[in-house]
Amino acid sequence: MSDPEGPDVPSLKDSARRSLPYAALSGGLRILLSLVGMLLLVRYLPPNLYGKWAVMMGFGAPIMLFTSLGFRHSLLRFTPTIESSEERSRFLWSVLFRRLTVALALCIATFLAFPLFADRLGLAGQSEVIRWLISGFFLLAASQYLVVGLNAGFRQREVFYGSVIQQGGILITVFLGIRWEADLVYFAAAQLVANAIYTLFNLTVAIRYLGGPRWADLKTKHQENSEERHYRRSSFVDDLGNSFLSADMSRFILAAFSTSPQVAVYAVAANLVQRLRAFIPLEVFRPIATILFFKRFEEASTIAEVNRMFHLLFTVNRIVTVAYLALFIPIGHEALVWIFRPDYGDSYLPALALLIGIGVFGMPIGLVAQTLQRPQWLVYSKVAVLLNLGLGIPLTIEYGALGMACATALSEFSKNLIVYGLLRREFEIRYPWGSSIRIFLAAIVVAGLLLFLKEHINFIVAGGLGGVAWIVALRAFRVLSKDQRELLHGITPPRFQKTLRVVLGA
Repeated sequence: MSDPEGPDVPSLKDSARRSLPYAALSGGLRILLSLVGMLLLVRYLPPNLYGKWAVMMGFGAPIMLFTSLGFRHSLLRFTPTIESSEERSRFLWSVLFRRLTVALALCIATFLAFPLFADRLGLAGQSEVIRWLISGFFLLAASQYLVVGLNAGFRQREVFYGSVIQQGGILITVFLGIRWEADLVYFAAAQLVANAIYTLFNLTVAIRYLGGPRWADLKTKHQENSEERHYRRSSFVDDLGNSFLSADMSRFILAAFSTSPQVAVYAVAANLVQRLRAFIPLEVFRPIATILFFKRFEEASTIAEVNRMFHLLFTVNRIVTVAYLALFIPIGHEALVWIFRPDYGDSYLPALALLIGIGVFGMPIGLVAQTLQRPQWLVYSKVAVLLNLGLGIPLTIEYGALGMACATALSEFSKNLIVYGLLRREFEIRYPWGSSIRIFLAAIVVAGLLLFLKEHINFIVAGGLGGVAWIVALRAFRVLSKDQRELLHGITPPRFQKTLRVVLGA
């Protein structure tokens, strides 16, 4: 049973154009609100308590990882290929019901096991806090599938509204908790309330736009074909490897082999970089980019088209990530002390190491491997996990937060290098040396200008001028080719075309 799309259904390009502004708003506003919430907590809590909070917040990632088993990626990849809206709905709810059963079991097991490792991580006496947090993690596990379903259906407007509700709720409750001089138990309970409202909203709009669940969805397991199964399992192993390279794992290592203040220093650096990373175009537009990448390759089926899309994503990402470095290197220390507190000036070098990891070593090579039907190569790249653990533990013991950050940056480099090398053995995937060199030349000019300016004017004013100088440098060094600019213009909504031309040129 299917209902193929009729002529009144918008094309892929039209759907992408319609969704693009909301995807950008959703990512940007979510990160800004979460950054403000983090800032308030860092300034309110002493470093030892903030370090404990950061470690406990890290328990959510493994719960959602082992709940998913790759189904989150599978939903985003294969839902748009299902012609029947009814079948798409059944796919979503069948997966969600079974994944939530696993999530509930994992949440209970984590809470029961918490006393066994709490002392080792410096979390003794925090059982009440973790109970509230784990309840919230269960709700987030439900929301991640609902959000994937909405993204796959190009309902980015509703995803944006949900982000505002969740982060706005957390921000309000954090502000109130500070006024009431609350403890960690309050902040954990506030997280649960905000996540409950967020999940209820996502459930309501998913039923409205995707169709509601049925009792049969709980009883009937989705039957995967061989392609789906291979993609899902490879994606899960990739996620599993990434979890060992994540900031959460790094905080666990620091908690086990260093002190709570060092955990707090690293947490500030890692949280800041995570939020900056979320502004990278591929992260902001990942659902849309994934769908477009696969669709364009299915239509063209040429390595030339893969290179074309890869170079575009690579260059647009690097425009943002290298901008972070160009601005952070000259004025990052002053900004950390001013935004947070003097205790966190030590976060400068760990944050710089992590920014080098995403600005110099990062590349969107994983999406290329998946598009070329080689997701298993992402699995091989997880040898970088051994580097992160093997270097992370001794460097943490010797250098604390900075040592852990350096290990993570080197692991990022090795992971991407392995995948790129494997792709090059079979496909003519070209590294965009030309645009990379031009971007780094632009960064050197802007960073040099900032180093000069900050000696004569306030660093905030210097940073603003540096941002303007970066836009000028992008145009002067012509980091995007004519073809890349045309590709961007093709998927950008008309009302944003003028702004795009101002930033990147005609």
